[in-house]
Amino acid sequence: EAPCATPLICSFGRPVDLEKDDYQKVICNNEHCPYSTWMHLQCFYEWESSILVQFNCIGRARSWNEKQCRQNMWTKKGYDLAFRFCSCRCGQGHLKKDTDWYQVKRMQDDKKKKSVLEKSTGRSMTESAEEAKKGRPANKPQKGLSNDLQRRHSMDRQNSQEKGVMGGSYAVRSPCVSPGQSPPTGYSILAPTHFSGPRSSRYLGEFLKNAIHLEPHKKSMAGGGMFRNAHFDYGAAGLQAHRSGHFDTPVQFLRRLDLSELLTHIPRHKLNTFHVRMEDDAQVGQGEDLRKFILAALSASHRNVVNCALCHRALPVFEQFPLVDGTLFLSPSRHDEIEYDVPCHLQGRLMHLYAVCVDCLEGVHKIICIKCKSRWDGSWHQLGTMYTYDILAASPCCQARLNCKHCGKPVIDVRIGMQYFSEYSNVQQCPHCGNLDYHFVKPFSSFKVLEAY
Repeated sequence: EAPCATPLICSFGRPVDLEKDDYQKVICNNEHCPYSTWMHLQCFYEWESSILVQFNCIGRARSWNEKQCRQNMWTKKGYDLAFRFCSCRCGQGHLKKDTDWYQVKRMQDDKKKKSVLEKSTGRSMTESAEEAKKGRPANKPQKGLSNDLQRRHSMDRQNSQEKGVMGGSYAVRSPCVSPGQSPPTGYSILAPTHFSGPRSSRYLGEFLKNAIHLEPHKKSMAGGGMFRNAHFDYGAAGLQAHRSGHFDTPVQFLRRLDLSELLTHIPRHKLNTFHVRMEDDAQVGQGEDLRKFILAALSASHRNVVNCALCHRALPVFEQFPLVDGTLFLSPSRHDEIEYDVPCHLQGRLMHLYAVCVDCLEGVHKIICIKCKSRWDGSWHQLGTMYTYDILAASPCCQARLNCKHCGKPVIDVRIGMQYFSEYSNVQQCPHCGNLDYHFVKPFSSFKVLEAY
């Protein structure tokens, strides 16, 4: 056995059994990487697909279709682009599929099959010779019947392979392909017939059935009265597929009919492009790329609802800016307070997508630090967009938020602080114990939500 090397969350929660034929070998280019080189095959497919949704939006990969992306991702011309999304858990290297290992393994399997076939052929020839010596004719199968059985067997095997490929193909279309089309409609999920057949872990897309974190999603859907009153359109399929538990439709993001729901939470004078990320503003600069990046990450995790990191309110995700009634942000740490996980890669770093609702940002909910009891103010954040750092770590209110996670001593003085907000989300080394960690990224539970005004 060996620990699973996936940079995401292991779908099985147990080591890789090397006695079975359902694992994949990967290589980290860091020679001193302490982690395993083996992944469950299902975990590997999940990790590979999370890379794919971002890989085919950059450089020459934009002109490749989904099949070409999968074929080229681990070749030299493709990995030169994809490596930035393949960061290893060691933080010092990048993972790559060991294609040589797969070829060696296939040759070994072919050799085993060949030896078994030769043994069985030799045994049958010996039996025929013995029958001839005894003067009895060997039992020969009827030629027509034999050919018919072989042809039928061949056709059945071909049909089963075609069904497996059609059902197991995880057709992730690049969100950059058609700007006029909403990215979610470009994500084809498994056909329902796939789950009725026998399981074959070799086909892409098998991980989806186990990787979807449905339970917290169904709870938020069932208990959210906000969905009944909010001003948005579910579209053709809406959220019905997620309510009923069927995954034969793509992830659907909601369509805003107007901004009246958002206006109930903020003053009217804040409804401008400075305080709220608008769709018109997104067409300028990198706004469209940002929207595609966010929706691609959510689609890969099969989520169209996120929860507030502070009050846990369910926030539906919209297909255009403003994307949520609040703001999204990336954290380098996986926070246990949120049941689901939306991993994504940003410039080679594995990050996790979270949200804070508009009520917590605007002070409708009073958010205080459990250490110093001072109030956290998020009113200056732009609504409906995404920050590439942990916004809850970016403005430390007391020395406790800048202390080492291991020895508890100050990493830096709160009176000095860091120059940029994003620096609080970087790895820092404790000057006292020498531990490297995201010392300033504290748990969401280090804040307390008081009564709403």
